[in-house]
Amino acid sequence: MQPCGTKIKQRLHQNGRRGFALPVVLAGLLLVTALFATAQQQTLGYLGQIEAERRALVRMDSQRQAIDLAVVLLMMFPDQREFAFPDDSGRTLLLQDVGGLIDLNTAHPDLLDRLAVAIRVPKGGMERLRSWRRTGLRLLDLNDFVRLTGLPWQQASRLPFLATVSSGRFGIDPDTSPQGVLDIARDRGSDVPDQFIDLPTSSVFAVWLIDEADRPIHVGTVQLQPNGDGRILEFK
Repeated sequence: MQPCGTKIKQRLHQNGRRGFALPVVLAGLLLVTALFATAQQQTLGYLGQIEAERRALVRMDSQRQAIDLAVVLLMMFPDQREFAFPDDSGRTLLLQDVGGLIDLNTAHPDLLDRLAVAIRVPKGGMERLRSWRRTGLRLLDLNDFVRLTGLPWQQASRLPFLATVSSGRFGIDPDTSPQGVLDIARDRGSDVPDQFIDLPTSSVFAVWLIDEADRPIHVGTVQLQPNGDGRILEFK
């Protein structure tokens, strides 16, 4: 028979080992919980990314449908400028003659300066644009203007409503110009100055998709060619 003191020591030793095992188990559980939480966050983030990409694809598909449809409708109805989508979605297509917009490549310098003031082009932005233009290059899209002038994105969002790179006009056609363009050209005057008046293109159109929430989305630019065929000049 073991002495009583020896038995007590053995029990204390066993309890100590059990006491040591409990923190290890708890630490393991905490680690598993942390790993699970991390995996859950990663999964949710991945699912969120997939959903964002899905929405972007749906939006892009909708805009591609819009500009393809615009080309077909322009060929079928060359004198019509507004069309309802054939799917009863409540969406609408609008065609804006770019002759009513300010051409960033060819517009009168004073008209460009008025536009720069209206959209708050940063100091030095127009000088950089003119220096670049003197190299013989031209803007291919509105984003080129934004990059060259350093226009903040908040102001850049106004550009499609006011400007183009596709009319080739020195001025604007007041009959097809939106109100924002007329306000810039008039510059608090009652009439558009003669030096800013030009003809519509009657062949090149900015395509606007008015969605179900009545939001205008600029999807690109199309052209009706002399032979009656339509083509896409720009797709956003």
